[in-house]
Amino acid sequence: MENETVNIPRKKKQGKSNLHLWVTIPIVLGSIALGVYAVQWKSQLIVERFIVDGARHLQAREIVTMSEIKPQSHIDEIDWNDVEAKLLEHPLIKWAEVESQLPDAMRITIIEREPFAVVSGKSLLYIDSEAVLLPRLPAMQFDLPLISGIEGIDKISLGKQAPIPDIFLAIEVLKEAKTVGWYHSISEVKIGAGGEIMLFAMDSGVPIFIGRDDIAAKLARLQTFWKNYVKDGTASQLKYLDLRFDGQVVVKWDRLNNQTTRIPL
Repeated sequence: MENETVNIPRKKKQGKSNLHLWVTIPIVLGSIALGVYAVQWKSQLIVERFIVDGARHLQAREIVTMSEIKPQSHIDEIDWNDVEAKLLEHPLIKWAEVESQLPDAMRITIIEREPFAVVSGKSLLYIDSEAVLLPRLPAMQFDLPLISGIEGIDKISLGKQAPIPDIFLAIEVLKEAKTVGWYHSISEVKIGAGGEIMLFAMDSGVPIFIGRDDIAAKLARLQTFWKNYVKDGTASQLKYLDLRFDGQVVVKWDRLNNQTTRIPL
């Protein structure tokens, strides 16, 4: 008779399985209990402090008032999105974020819009580099260039972008001027009849005709001319500058002979 091997099934060991079960159950129950406790604990937290970050022109107390979060409010009942929307209604606030800082504080972080120029209408208003109209506040004092000659500016609400092509063009001029280091040398950007752009220099108020195109190149020529030909006290001898001609600056001197000079640059 041939030898036969018979496999006898072995009984599974229950020890390890039972041990794993007895270890897991307390952990799960403990986690559930901890979660319930955390929810209950958080529901009892109230607002006792406010932390405001990013306020430069606005006062921290103003921002807290705008948030409409009341002291002693339950932190878990505050609708953060609603609070952020309320803050963004202010013309000076570009971005806002609200978050809790447990156990007792609400942190409000904002980014304010920065005035880039003053625009003239029925009154003088600030405008930022994105053409958003800003209010003038007593605490805000800036030495900024003026943008004038803009039609329809009085119809734009504060905090709204002015959809006026000439505004964007004037802002482009000032941005290019900043690039070449001439932003602080401009007292006014005037949009004249037919949309022609004229600058007025901070030094002596000399008018500068620049047209409407190729702004960057013209301002680079202006900066070069001023650096090489206008010395201390000589700006008053200029009657006007004209940069509307390619590769040159036309200079009208305020002298007895009423001389006009074309300077290639």
